[in-house]
Amino acid sequence: MRNVSTTWLAAITHARNGAGDTDVLDRAFPILPWLTVSLHPKLTALMDQIGIVKTYGADEYLLEPDEPVNKFAYVRRGVTGRSAGDPHGQKSLAIAISTPGHIAYGNLNFFTERHAIGRYFSLTPAEVVVCERDLLYNLITKDPELLSLLVKQFECCTLSDRLGFISLALLSAEDRLKGFGCTWAANYGELIERDGIEWIRMPAPLSRRVRTAIVSVSDTWLDAKLQAWKKSRVWLREGDWVFVRPELLEPVYAWMLRAKGRSVRFKYPEHLRDLIG
Repeated sequence: MRNVSTTWLAAITHARNGAGDTDVLDRAFPILPWLTVSLHPKLTALMDQIGIVKTYGADEYLLEPDEPVNKFAYVRRGVTGRSAGDPHGQKSLAIAISTPGHIAYGNLNFFTERHAIGRYFSLTPAEVVVCERDLLYNLITKDPELLSLLVKQFECCTLSDRLGFISLALLSAEDRLKGFGCTWAANYGELIERDGIEWIRMPAPLSRRVRTAIVSVSDTWLDAKLQAWKKSRVWLREGDWVFVRPELLEPVYAWMLRAKGRSVRFKYPEHLRDLIG
């Protein structure tokens, strides 16, 4: 994704569960696969204060393959990804993404300091704020509020990754693609009406190469499926924007809610259109 437009980058700067919201961890916004909840603004403020900004071109490692994950980082601009495989070698499968305001790396082993399982890389030109793990650890553990926020943040990441792996294991290829559509629409979509028909309008959900890696399908399969959706008038592409009929995604959104089980604290909107609207 080397040639992304400024319009597209601006459209993904603030997610619906955005980092500027002080209730980002406590809002009844469902945990979704492949893109977790944004970092809490108190945590980003601390990282901006003590961290350094690193810039990357598209398709660069954030950490070298043999480099230990002993830092904590979040994305300020652009999109990064993570994978259990090598993104520059054999085709990466089961990748997840981080858009602005989201953790880039360092959550898996922040407390244990064990080996982190994964590779971390930029998908577009990106800016990442990086903090030394020991420095952040010493500050966080002296402040109960910040420690609680960080633990909540890590739980949300774990739940998102868990739902992502469950989706890969249990859903068909088409439903996996719809599942990623649900995640992207929930974060960046808006309901509009065109010619009396309801659509979800959202920035294009990344490149074909990234989408095939996220949902584990081939390029030819993805092209054929999107062409079929376009022919059925449930998916349209216009420049940087995609228009999707809500009914295409609603069944998989309902499946995701059922997969979560019940919560004593959170009740999520039953329909994707209600979450977006």
